[in-house]
Amino acid sequence: DEDGTFYPAGKNEAPPYNVPQIGFATPINKWVAIAFGFTSPFAPSALYDEDGPQRYTIIDTEIYQFSITPAIAVRPIKQLTIGAGFQWKYMGIGERLKITMSGNDDPGGDIVVDARLKDLFTPSFTAGVLVEPIEALSIGLSVQPPVSFETKGTGELDFSGNVFESLIEPPNPDDCEDPDDLEACPRIFTDDDVTMTIDLPLVLRGGVAVRPIKPLEIEFAVVYQAWKVLEDI
Repeated sequence: DEDGTFYPAGKNEAPPYNVPQIGFATPINKWVAIAFGFTSPFAPSALYDEDGPQRYTIIDTEIYQFSITPAIAVRPIKQLTIGAGFQWKYMGIGERLKITMSGNDDPGGDIVVDARLKDLFTPSFTAGVLVEPIEALSIGLSVQPPVSFETKGTGELDFSGNVFESLIEPPNPDDCEDPDDLEACPRIFTDDDVTMTIDLPLVLRGGVAVRPIKPLEIEFAVVYQAWKVLEDI
């Protein structure tokens, strides 16, 4: 730090993160096809030392997001295919960190904040177009509009180990193991009606496939996501 204080390195101990994908597509006739997919975009998971120097930013994070999408594609002419899909989107978030009463790196002023929230259903859509002007060339474009999630769940404040713990009235004295020893009763306050809103940005995808000779196909793809700064949660 600027004042010469040494802080140990923080290390993410979270296990590998599963990202399942599955899909099915079939033609209805020469000009129409339907599809069904389950997709889960990449998302971070984090698990750090509860008493490490990063604790005021993050201790652990879990993000589960997936989309269930029925879709349809129509080919009005041989060189053009247009597709669109309705999306059932789910978001689940778990977040834990510490805040400090003193504004300093002081374990005696720490309060654990924990939130576990879900948005079970947010509708959205995806749309795309495939252009094949010649047999040796395919050009694809797709769009995913911005999505706003409103997750709801529980929040928790844990004053255990705080220097003022003994001065705070227990939230539920009747639930303490020993009603005559309130000092040993945990000062954990729970709110069952917490809301967190998260806005995900526009996503544009494009790709080109070239088939110079019959056994060979060369593909190039690019994805643009309108991330700059996560301005608000």
